[in-house]
Amino acid sequence: MSDRLLSLEGILPTYPRHPVPRVVREQSGILRARFDCMASPCEILLSDIAVPLPEQLTLIANAITEAWRIEHKYSRYEADNTWAKLHQQRGQPQNVDAETQRLLLFANQAWQLSDGLFDITSGILRQCWRFNGQNVFPEKSQVEELLPYIGWQRLQWLPEQSTLMLPNGIELDFGGLGKEYAVERAMSQLLEGVANSETYRLLVNLGGDIAVRCGQLATTPWRIAIEQADTDGGEHSHITLANGAVATSGDTKRHIKHQGKRYGHILNPHTGYPITAAPLSVTVIGHDCIQAGMLATFTQLQGTNALDYIRATGVPFVLQTAEGSFQSE
Repeated sequence: MSDRLLSLEGILPTYPRHPVPRVVREQSGILRARFDCMASPCEILLSDIAVPLPEQLTLIANAITEAWRIEHKYSRYEADNTWAKLHQQRGQPQNVDAETQRLLLFANQAWQLSDGLFDITSGILRQCWRFNGQNVFPEKSQVEELLPYIGWQRLQWLPEQSTLMLPNGIELDFGGLGKEYAVERAMSQLLEGVANSETYRLLVNLGGDIAVRCGQLATTPWRIAIEQADTDGGEHSHITLANGAVATSGDTKRHIKHQGKRYGHILNPHTGYPITAAPLSVTVIGHDCIQAGMLATFTQLQGTNALDYIRATGVPFVLQTAEGSFQSE
């Protein structure tokens, strides 16, 4: 039996920014949907689900819709979304909805746990750092001009009242949290549809940030590839996982070279410059994608101390440097 191409027409809202997802029932029985979200190739996989095919397609459509909803809500490229409205009202207190409040709580936790290195106000540095393959190194003055507008502590945020005052010039960038959050929300949509099943196998992959869930009677875990950072995607190692998440942070595809040195896209918000001697790639396996993503980024931010840092956490990991690959025992 060959692969069977299916359609989400009529059950998936159209989004002008995205092409129509491609859905295939593979010979193995896996239902695979490929789509774009947050400037990344994405996929959703379903297997061993004891519900009719139309209902499975609806589950996929709901999960994709949820991922697109979050992208639209917090994108910097929309004129009338939540992100835009927050920044249009700089300098005055404003109420934030429950979902945005939750992301701000995550951001605050990450900022505290990282000693200020994980800072969602540092996205403004993209005005002078462009990791687009052109190897343009900014002038020192360009970086220094932006530093006064960086610092989570500059926000006037009252979490108990769900209010936020964004100072003039300060910009929030949810990119370091948004994709991982969207993974978990999309998975929640899938789980709602398999509540009465014990054999299901579910996988959500948004640009390499992955969540998997398997029912109690599922017999086969998911096999997940981890790209080797120095082989242009040509080689992979693999892990097996039934329930949990995998998140990767790295500069394999986003870096510049200047005067013989490599500079990755992970920036130090205190200095405005890339973290020195950061790993090429850090992959963390965790309970959920937000947790795994935070730890992967925290590890990158440690620079030369990255390996000692991630080892001390006790979580499963794969860390790749120019000297070789290291993983948890």
